[in-house]
Amino acid sequence: MTTAHHADDVRIFERQCRSLADTGEYDVSIAGPGNIPPGSTVTHLPLPPISRRRLLRFLLSPLRVFLLARRTSGDVWHIHDPELIPVALWLAKSGKRVIWDAHEDYLGQVIDPQSKTWIPGFARTTVRKCFSVVLNRMDERAVAIVAATPVIASRYQNLRTVVVGNEVRLEPFRECSPTFGARRLLFTGHVNQGHLFSELVKAVMQLPDIELAVAGRFSTSQLWLDSKTILGDRLIHLGWLDRKALSREISLSTLGVVTYIDNAPYAVGLPTKLFEFAAAGLPVVATPNPLTRSLIEKSGCGFVAEGFTHESLKRAITKGLSDKSVWLAASVNGRHWARTEGNWESSEKSLLALYRDILRN
Repeated sequence: MTTAHHADDVRIFERQCRSLADTGEYDVSIAGPGNIPPGSTVTHLPLPPISRRRLLRFLLSPLRVFLLARRTSGDVWHIHDPELIPVALWLAKSGKRVIWDAHEDYLGQVIDPQSKTWIPGFARTTVRKCFSVVLNRMDERAVAIVAATPVIASRYQNLRTVVVGNEVRLEPFRECSPTFGARRLLFTGHVNQGHLFSELVKAVMQLPDIELAVAGRFSTSQLWLDSKTILGDRLIHLGWLDRKALSREISLSTLGVVTYIDNAPYAVGLPTKLFEFAAAGLPVVATPNPLTRSLIEKSGCGFVAEGFTHESLKRAITKGLSDKSVWLAASVNGRHWARTEGNWESSEKSLLALYRDILRN
């Protein structure tokens, strides 16, 4: 169940729901806004679109999911968003098996002034204390915690705490063939300051033969409008892409972009796009967020900027585009790492083992 993500979310639908449904052991439903691909083995329980008004979402989403939960039967309830914790606690109190999916460092986001900027500075300490109490209650009442990274998992005491990461399914990316001569950067995700988009645009502005292609749902933000003014036709919006379309666009690109601001939550994050680009053989250019940097250095799948400025990004992009043999080595390294370590197989086994354990008991 999710209200903050679309129903076709990669982590929730493509990996978790599909893995469970494809075993043939479970009837899997996903409650969430948007749509899922037709003919899926997963059933979609539609929810209204994600509201752009955060307060309205926080007030209405739990109520809508509560009403849906009252008329829906289930042996396990897998909850993904903080605003749904009241519903999760109600389900647990009613004797339901509830899994809490801790795919973000929520307390770290509340503490860090660069995250959740809609929380006033004077209120952050109070919000953190209240949220900590709620998460502790969730930790106690849930039958299991599914965490996206080992660092996030370490924050919970639940005896059934398992790491189910954001690694990639290899199949959609096996046929990708990135192009060194394309001189095109591929950015996937949200156009916002958290993804350091303005610094990326400034870096591309100084590289006149480079295009920046953006895959994601359309943005009408001032940041996008300003970026379009700066780059003009060199900034391309691809729209939201399914796995097949993403594979096609990767083959038309030279470097994948993995950029985030320098803060505590992103320091321990494992972005899906890093695994996808590596599996496709698309070398990445990334900001030096600690965990991302360590994986790139370990795998050799790309180029890490020295810092978080547009000048640092410009130098990293230039390095990635300057020598085809170096670029090819990063491409080969990425595919090898994805095949041996960065794929979904290990996390899938952990997820399936967890569900079998819960239902066996």
